[in-house]
Amino acid sequence: MPTAYVITALVTIAANTFSGFAAMTRLKPIMRTLGPAPHRAGVPESWLVWPIGALKALGALGLAVGLLGVPLR
Repeated sequence: MPTAYVITALVTIAANTFSGFAAMTRLKPIMRTLGPAPHRAGVPESWLVWPIGALKALGALGLAVGLLGVPLR
């Protein structure tokens, strides 16, 4: 497997894991960064846990499984 692919996948897994964790735990720096934008767009704060945070974490899991080469069947 090309080195660039592995490095890109690992960085993406780390970023998605942190982003999902931060959203699900409503990390204070993330909440400050969001500001009033989600409210103006009509996105309730409860969506930070599900679906936003959970789907980010599941995306990281999917990347990790793909990187390990687990077959679909």
